[in-house]
Amino acid sequence: MKKIVLAIVACAVASQANPWTECGIGGAIGSLIKNNNVASKVIASVTNVTWDLGTTATTSAVSTPDLCANKQVAAAKFINDTYASLEIETAKGEGQNLVALLDLAEVDAAHRDAVVAGLRSGMAQMMATPGFSGMSQVDKAQGYYAVFMKVVVEKA
Repeated sequence: MKKIVLAIVACAVASQANPWTECGIGGAIGSLIKNNNVASKVIASVTNVTWDLGTTATTSAVSTPDLCANKQVAAAKFINDTYASLEIETAKGEGQNLVALLDLAEVDAAHRDAVVAGLRSGMAQMMATPGFSGMSQVDKAQGYYAVFMKVVVEKA
């Protein structure tokens, strides 16, 4: 489980703003660590999930826009709120929640097929990871977010 969380955080660190590591209580604590390194991201993520399953991280930034990048926070909150449907729709490669997520992230029509294909591939890899079925919904949503943002950066 620890390896999965570290892998997810590493992906998030390599991509864009991550509400689980840069927002909420964990983001505030993590920002106190010098150089804002990977350790600060891990501490922030673990704190947010431990404190309130990541709810503060995804919602406080929506209510306080200056804390995080709004588009990423909106996507994270949406993923957290609709994860079960997104998991099914991603496997199918289509669905209203998947389209809504692409809209939230402002993925243009020319890149949507590539983003969905990359997301399907990334999620298939994540779901094949030992221990995935035992992960909490919040951990799965955070992993989905990390895969999604990585793919959006690469494909869009």
